[in-house]
Amino acid sequence: MDRKVMSMSKVSNSLRILLLLSKNGKMSGEQLASLLELSERSIRKHIEDLSMAGFAIHTIRGRNGGY
Repeated sequence: MDRKVMSMSKVSNSLRILLLLSKNGKMSGEQLASLLELSERSIRKHIEDLSMAGFAIHTIRGRNGGY
């Protein structure tokens, strides 16, 4: 895959996560992964990237956790 395309899909997925969280409130990694057709690991990486970029995304750990 072309680097530019891969970069755009990463940005696109990150923006989609932000939109879903702002619209729905708390969501689990599993829910986000299912809606975006990504792995839960990819969701965690996107959340980490967004946090490093200055977006305040709170993580709730545990069985009933989410973002």
